[in-house]
Amino acid sequence: MEADAGAADAAAPALPALTMNDVSVLVPIPANPQAAGFLRPSSAGERGKLLPQAVYDKIPEFPVVPAEGLDFARMRVVGIRFDGCFPAPAGCEPQIRLVMQPITDEGATLDSSLHLFYRLTEEELGAVVLGLRQLKELAPS
Repeated sequence: MEADAGAADAAAPALPALTMNDVSVLVPIPANPQAAGFLRPSSAGERGKLLPQAVYDKIPEFPVVPAEGLDFARMRVVGIRFDGCFPAPAGCEPQIRLVMQPITDEGATLDSSLHLFYRLTEEELGAVVLGLRQLKELAPS
């Protein structure tokens, strides 16, 4: 006799609800731009590179002090933000935003940044929400 899957789901403890603090992640600052394990513009996933050089090259120049403020080779992800309902003309648009800043040789950030926005499909939205709720369960407040 097969167990009733619905009964098993009902018996499983509910995952915690998400709050504003659960959808933003501050990434530790690398010790230097060469440090391994940090997301950089050339890091790639199923959709390709996070920030292809050709896209970066289209960013208009603007005065930044110090002048090397936006340096493609030094950019690293320092923050991740999930937004399940970013305002859009047609209502809500689920997305993930990556914040990149240039890292100095001494492991500091320069005062400039890029925000990279990635739209999520409904399927991806569900997977992200589930993953965030599972992470919250592992590390409650």
